[in-house]
Amino acid sequence: MAQLQMFELSEVLESGKMAKATLLRWDGNRYMARGGKSVLVHSFAGSHGIIGDRGYCFLGDSECWEVVGPLVGEQSIG
Repeated sequence: MAQLQMFELSEVLESGKMAKATLLRWDGNRYMARGGKSVLVHSFAGSHGIIGDRGYCFLGDSECWEVVGPLVGEQSIG
């Protein structure tokens, strides 16, 4: 089973397209973008978001990082 990874968008993600994002690291207290791996996330299921939005993705059979569910703005998280 694929493992979910939290990410933060570095570019605007349009529905059905792809965008640059950073995989977030857990520092023991919170998820941080600093030092995270840069990837392309693909919105095969229609998710969309703006720079700084966060969500979950997984490395799918497509060999692409696929977005799972809606994205949330950082101001909505905490």
